[in-house]
Amino acid sequence: MLDSILGVVLPVHIVAGAISALVAFPIAVFAVKGSRPHVTAGRCFVAGYVVVCVTGLLLEMERTTGGTIRVLWTEFKLAGPRVSDSGHLPPSVLFATATLDLAFLYLAVSGWRVWARARNATRGVFTRFDTILAATAVAVAIAFGVSWWIVVDAVATMPSAPKGTTGPHLFFTVAALIFLLDAGLDLRISIKRRPPKVWWFKHARKMVMAQVFLAAGIPFRCADLEHVGFWTMATSLLVLLTGTIAAWHFRRRLRIEAGTSERRTR
Repeated sequence: MLDSILGVVLPVHIVAGAISALVAFPIAVFAVKGSRPHVTAGRCFVAGYVVVCVTGLLLEMERTTGGTIRVLWTEFKLAGPRVSDSGHLPPSVLFATATLDLAFLYLAVSGWRVWARARNATRGVFTRFDTILAATAVAVAIAFGVSWWIVVDAVATMPSAPKGTTGPHLFFTVAALIFLLDAGLDLRISIKRRPPKVWWFKHARKMVMAQVFLAAGIPFRCADLEHVGFWTMATSLLVLLTGTIAAWHFRRRLRIEAGTSERRTR
């Protein structure tokens, strides 16, 4: 039963993630902002993100067998009961990965919601939906940071894992703080009813962050424990570099939008 569920859900999870990370995001990043390709690719990115997160949560509910499963020529780690001499991921990774999926989902959805929020803000409207979404995300960010510290310590006791925990602890602490800051800034907008000067940068930052986490999830799931940290960091830096190049390419458009927003606030 478990194998049959994994055999259906996991390929959908992989394909949706691949389309979002490797197709939709690059098109959206380098297409002219506001153009049809940009809007269409952005919608596909968010839709794929929702599928990735929902199927990811379903997979977490079914990962009880341990070991790995091979789908589409790729081995994906499965969490299972851990004993002292086992190479399986610890059971605590189930909850931790669930918080990671929710963090993914918030970044993508709130990034997509930016323009609706911008239009509402011009009328002095700050919807309750965005306030509740941001408050929930703050709680998820805290749970994310705490749970991954526990996972890092547990994984360090596994025979096949590197014994150092400083690097992984630092990585997940920074990731949790970034997510907490992003959600906190969104919550501040709703509570103080004071929109940011430039919505465009908020949209771009969220989407790049979402892509960083999505792309980093590929080596996190596929790389062996000995090299997973290196490949996860390398993938994250590659996405950040891509976002920087795109920002430089559209720098004139960004300056115009920033200037327009500043004049509106005067």
